Amino acid sequence: RSGAKVAAVAALGTATVFAGIALASAAEGAEQARHSMRGVAERARELLGDYAEAREELAELAQAEEVATAQQELRQLQAQLEARPAAAQSPSTPLPSTPQLRELDAYAELLDSLRAELARERSAKEAATHSLATLRGSYRMLLERSS
Repeated sequence: RSGAKVAAVAALGTATVFAGIALASAAEGAEQARHSMRGVAERARELLGDYAEAREELAELAQAEEVATAQQELRQLQAQLEARPAAAQSPSTPLPSTPQLRELDAYAELLDSLRAELARERSAKEAATHSLATLRGSYRMLLERSS
């Protein structure tokens, strides 16, 4: 009987050692998982920062594009204004007979100019929206890759 007891104690001791090894291995695996999760979280924060910077850059580009468009329109209007006195002196362009007709013509030109500007603004907005959608897609892909 004492031999059976010794064997049982030895088996219990062996089981305790293996349980200790398994517990240590599990703790090590948990620590590695925590470390990995910290890395993923850090990368996600970096990506969020990159996304915010990209959004700011996109907004700045949209503003710069609006300014460039406005400057180009101003140059075009200035060229039209400079060309107008020369056209008024030429006999092939008849002048309106009354100031009211001249004012109506000016309003018609202004309306055409505003329509063209509106079309350019819509186009710029669509381009910015498309760029933002592409940027969001890229951001989602980066988040998926990091997780």
